[in-house]
Amino acid sequence: MSSEQELISQWIKSNPQQFAGLKNAIKRAEGSDYNVMFGGGRFNDYTRHPDKVVRSGGYASAAAGIGQFMPGTWAGAKKALNLPDFSPASQDQALAYLARKRLMPIGGLAALTKQGMSPEVQARLAPEWASFPTMGGSSYYGQPVKKQTDIQKFYQEGMGQASAPTAQTPSESSPGFKIDAQTLLKAFAGNLLATTPSINTQMMALLREQSPIERDVFEANLLTPVSPYLTNLTGR
Repeated sequence: MSSEQELISQWIKSNPQQFAGLKNAIKRAEGSDYNVMFGGGRFNDYTRHPDKVVRSGGYASAAAGIGQFMPGTWAGAKKALNLPDFSPASQDQALAYLARKRLMPIGGLAALTKQGMSPEVQARLAPEWASFPTMGGSSYYGQPVKKQTDIQKFYQEGMGQASAPTAQTPSESSPGFKIDAQTLLKAFAGNLLATTPSINTQMMALLREQSPIERDVFEANLLTPVSPYLTNLTGR
């Protein structure tokens, strides 16, 4: 499994509601499904992209699948993710992959968690899916387009159909489950330093003034679980 495929798979697994919302928004806006070609015709062979040009409503396209993937677009996603076929599972991977690429300027797939299907998110996806509106409300390609409010509605409907990820809790089936206070506190401190550059800069400046022994003592004390909350949480 490639690193890109692993990242996409993990995001889908960890964000089932956001992915279901994204998929439903695209499906409803594009009038698509896993076995639907441009124009509404259907195919039954999932071993490969049908790669068949269809003329409908004054347009000609070889788009197919839930993401209405063009053959060239599909070939790129297939190669990047090492997809074996055109099955629904492979199409899901490609859908998230293409959305991530378009959303990278605003944070990638995390933008869906932060903004939902906001007008900005829709506009970023508009070059990939012609039925999504730009910030001005028109299609990126001058084709029929859905309203921003409709896309948001489709997204919310999709989210409502998916279950939220279940948090892991102690149970009889996992008697060895425990929280390591040292690891938990270290992760918290590391995340704080990584996301707050000013604190990290000040701390590094202070540490440079200390002797090696003083730095060791500081780091040991920094990561020592002394919080009553941690004690109650871990039983230690």
